[in-house]
Amino acid sequence: MRRRKSDQDLAFLREQKYTIDCLIYSPYDRRYGDASVTIEEWDEFAELRDYFKNNGTNLYAPFRQDSWDKAYWNTNGAQFWILGPRKSTAQADSRQLHDACLVVKAHVGSRKCLFTGDASDANLQDVAGLNYICDDILHASHHGSLEGADLDFVKKCNANYTVISTEAGVHDNVPHPTALKRYRENTKNNVYRTDQDGSLKWTV
Repeated sequence: MRRRKSDQDLAFLREQKYTIDCLIYSPYDRRYGDASVTIEEWDEFAELRDYFKNNGTNLYAPFRQDSWDKAYWNTNGAQFWILGPRKSTAQADSRQLHDACLVVKAHVGSRKCLFTGDASDANLQDVAGLNYICDDILHASHHGSLEGADLDFVKKCNANYTVISTEAGVHDNVPHPTALKRYRENTKNNVYRTDQDGSLKWTV
């Protein structure tokens, strides 16, 4: 079984005996027969989550914020807003893991970045209905796959820069040509690919 990246990170922290103050994760409730996450993957995450909970970690599995009066999380001058998932989408009878992926907008200094994780089209279509969802840096969903590159969402982001986090030879057909075209046509400045451009660093 191939371990999910988030589980790799949590396993490393456990092995190194680190503590975590807060763990914020997807509010997904796995439905029977969901092929987007195997039962083995699900059980491994649950075991890691419960390990940290039993060692004092505060757990948060939020849906979209009910109000935009203040950020969901505010720490050291950085503000984080939970734009997705919408509860109805994350709890739909046909839901898959990516329908409940967290979509987070970060404000750090003068910069803004929209982190979409592996959010599905359905999840991002909900986010597209909001105002001012990006307007600066878009972190493309799901390594630049087609599922997660909803055209209305990409247009609504009005991004200055788009970052596609991917690795050559690991994911098939990623970035997807159609997704890449959408990002390039709807990003004001540059579209970066970590498989070609390497790691990126922004100063804020």
